[in-house]
Amino acid sequence: MVGREQQHAPAPASEDPAPAPARAGVSTASGWILPAALVVVAVAAWLVAAPTMATEQVDNRGLLFAASPLFALSLLLGTVAFLVAIGRRRHGVAAVALGVCVLLTRLPTAIAVTLPLYSWTYKHFGVIDYIGTYGRLDHGVDIYHSWPGMFAMFAWVTELTGTDSFTLALWFTPVFQLGLTAAIYVLARVWRLGRGPALVAAFLAHTVNWVAQDYYSPQAIALLLAVAVLALLAHSGSRGGRANIGPYHPAAVWVALVPYAAVAVSHQLTPFWLLIVLGVACLLGQVRPRWVLLLYVAIAVGWTAVSYDVVSSYGSIFSFDPMGNAARNVQGGNPSLGQRMTSWAGRFTTISLWLVTGVVLLRRMRHRTDRHLTITLGALALGSFAVLLGQGYGGEAIFRVFLYSIPGSAIVVAPGLERMLTGAVRWRRTGLAAATTWLVVLTGTAAQGFYGAWFSNRVDHDALQASVWIVDNASTDSHVLALAPGAPGRVVARYTEFVHHDRNFDGGVNAWDGWLGSDFEDDRVERMTNSMLSEGKPMYAVITQQMKVYNAYYGLFPAGAISRFEEQLLANPHWRVLTHTSTLTVVQLELEER
Repeated sequence: MVGREQQHAPAPASEDPAPAPARAGVSTASGWILPAALVVVAVAAWLVAAPTMATEQVDNRGLLFAASPLFALSLLLGTVAFLVAIGRRRHGVAAVALGVCVLLTRLPTAIAVTLPLYSWTYKHFGVIDYIGTYGRLDHGVDIYHSWPGMFAMFAWVTELTGTDSFTLALWFTPVFQLGLTAAIYVLARVWRLGRGPALVAAFLAHTVNWVAQDYYSPQAIALLLAVAVLALLAHSGSRGGRANIGPYHPAAVWVALVPYAAVAVSHQLTPFWLLIVLGVACLLGQVRPRWVLLLYVAIAVGWTAVSYDVVSSYGSIFSFDPMGNAARNVQGGNPSLGQRMTSWAGRFTTISLWLVTGVVLLRRMRHRTDRHLTITLGALALGSFAVLLGQGYGGEAIFRVFLYSIPGSAIVVAPGLERMLTGAVRWRRTGLAAATTWLVVLTGTAAQGFYGAWFSNRVDHDALQASVWIVDNASTDSHVLALAPGAPGRVVARYTEFVHHDRNFDGGVNAWDGWLGSDFEDDRVERMTNSMLSEGKPMYAVITQQMKVYNAYYGLFPAGAISRFEEQLLANPHWRVLTHTSTLTVVQLELEER
């Protein structure tokens, strides 16, 4: 309930306008029929397409092109159903359509594969297994053990329910995305948006999110908690007549400390992004008392200080190099046409959302009575750019900038979109056409950004089994070589013993100077083998089908290079073949003293 002191505050530009008159020929009583029918057709098309999503036929353009065209059509129909429902102010149907859109978009990550996507997901399994096995952390072994919030929670969940990490990770994405979409709807309502604009904000936040952070990861949990923190902070502000974020509940700022602390112990970057938003809100009186910012800073900085030795061992904790920090983590090579198309789809989605958000914020700044609220919204939507001033985050900072900007941008843009879709603007048809076209195009480009690298991100069972076998059976001073990403590692608790010997025990040779882009038509492999023999280090080399698909997609090495590397290892008498099939090769270096 809005407090008495807020009842006479000026209405923000984001609140629902007066209802537009019903369009000719559309009965308000039957306005739900068309969007409901579109939802049913979308679901039917998706169900028909579902068996084709598990195709083994690799297409570098991604799953939208490899699966039946009905899959892409179902995403389009779901979007149109939502937009029609919003246009007819059928908010209940719109909510159902939104939930269907989330499921249609994210369920393939659970039902079209038998193992969780992304080889880097599996590093999280080892941390969870370690906590579940030993009931403690191994501080300093890696950065995960210093930010253990998500890992400790799921170690508890696996023990309590008996569900293994593979099952949890497989179904995590669709469940998480439903939860995040609902949380952003709540956030939008708290930030004084009406039901229609809040639904549009939740839809926009879902449909533009191509970053694929919604896998079994600390980042995902931290983002969901961050939205909860923002919703609570929106309840804390001034008592006066100045426009404020939401209803005044002074206790909310203290309650928000709990989920904020959970964010701080779960992820390195997210709490500092929240500090940017909170700092602006406190400065402008949107969150009170202003000095509470000191407590939030103490939590984030304090936890980072506790693990400073771990963070600093990975490099400088602060790097003022905005251009370098914006660089991506996959560099060089000759990427495929599909990868270029996917990259441009992601860029279009990102840049167009930022541009529209900037224009709306500039227009809002004309309203002086609402200026403090607008600046706070600007910090929420675009404040994440400050991340680039201090960290490259392993080549992923630019992705995090967009990810963190999504909730705020959605809240900023949604009210105008809702008015255009409902015809509550001067140029009704033009506004409706523009809003519909933009949202449909964004749905398509973001879906391509999300699913373009589908085949390079799939993990094979034999590769997983080989990685687990090595960590379970090899001596802990062993090293594992991979030519490119595509070998799930660190899956079980024993990985920590290897890390204590060498943090990069499973580093890829693609990171070695002069190796990236090699065609392996020289004696490079022989020289590498002789060098390893002289060092006397136990070595395993793993080549998986996923590596070859990954390389064909990103073009790290020329066509056929990985197969030549594999053939030279098999032909070299110093390497003993442990496994060699059409999809997996594992060889072990035979040391003379052994």
